Amino acid sequence: MFTQCEKCKAIFRVNLKEVTAAKGMLRCGECYTVFNATKTLSTSMPEAFQEIVDLSKANPDLSFSRTRQETSKEPLLNKSEQQNANHTQKKSTNQNFYIKQAKTSINKYLIFAVLLLITLFAFQVFYNLKLKESEEPRHEPEKMQMVTYNVFAHPKETGVLLISATIENKAKNAQPYPIIEVTLSDSKQKVIALRRFRPIEYLTQYKKQMMLASGQQSNISLKISDPGSKATRFQYKFY
Repeated sequence: MFTQCEKCKAIFRVNLKEVTAAKGMLRCGECYTVFNATKTLSTSMPEAFQEIVDLSKANPDLSFSRTRQETSKEPLLNKSEQQNANHTQKKSTNQNFYIKQAKTSINKYLIFAVLLLITLFAFQVFYNLKLKESEEPRHEPEKMQMVTYNVFAHPKETGVLLISATIENKAKNAQPYPIIEVTLSDSKQKVIALRRFRPIEYLTQYKKQMMLASGQQSNISLKISDPGSKATRFQYKFY
């Protein structure tokens, strides 16, 4: 089981018997603060998480209807009335033809305008997404690599191990400095000490939103309590 110091956030592996015997109160091996271990007691180690944001697109369905003109039978007229009626009907037919042409042209322009607006809107959305992606740095901790490292006793502080290392960004883009998890275990791979370091804790001149360029290396320094001779294995992980 695992528990975490409320003050310095150091993570320790414990067993239920130890916690019960101490009535839940343990002393942190990092900052020596006495804390209630039952508040953060967990069967699994905390893991980093990320959110995924999905985008959806709408495909408008444009449709239009066509009208159909019905013809009706007219009563029989005399020749003169029939000619006048034919002339009037022909004139009305021509007017209706031009009106239909005008309506058809208006419908075509309207559909074209709607499609143009939809195209411009889609382009604007795409442009904003690309702009947002270019502004927000990509975080790819799996492409961080510890090129060299050396673990030795701190020359000035008793009971402290000093880890001197060099990390490199293997990604094609610049990205923020990662959180580094250091684990010390024995020959049977049992975790003896575990701690996560933020960039401000392992960089001497760290500034907010500081980035590590693609292919760039950076020297770091980590300090962790010396667990003694039982610790024979050193492991690290980036978050």
